[in-house]
Order: sequence, then structure tokens, then C-alpha cells
Amino acid sequence: MDIISELLSEIKLPKMVKVRQKFRTPQIADVAGEVEKVIKEAGVLSRIKDNDRVAIAVGSRG
Repeated sequence: MDIISELLSEIKLPKMVKVRQKFRTPQIADVAGEVEKVIKEAGVLSRIKDNDRVAIAVGSRG
């Protein structure tokens, strides 16, 4: 018996069910235009000066 199985041998696990979830995946035709729109809406452009460096992070979950 490996160590993990040995450690878990007396722990009762709850019943589990396999679940599948589908997320809506909208497509953005004009990515650059959408980024510009969202930045303008956020009102951050007034804080960005010429020659500033800006990083934009993204997430896969929206």
C-alpha cells in the first residue's frame, strides 16, 4: 500500500457525481477595438502619460 492510500484508508469520502459544465464562449471580432473601448470606459487613460509602459493582464474565466 502506498503512503497516500495508507493515510487515507480510514477517511470516508462523500459520494461524488461526475458533472460537466459548459460555459458560453462569446467571440470578439475586433479585439483591439474592444480593448480600447473597455479602457476608455474604465477611465484610466487620463492617468497614462506619454512614454508610460502599461501591462494588460487577462484571465480565462472572464
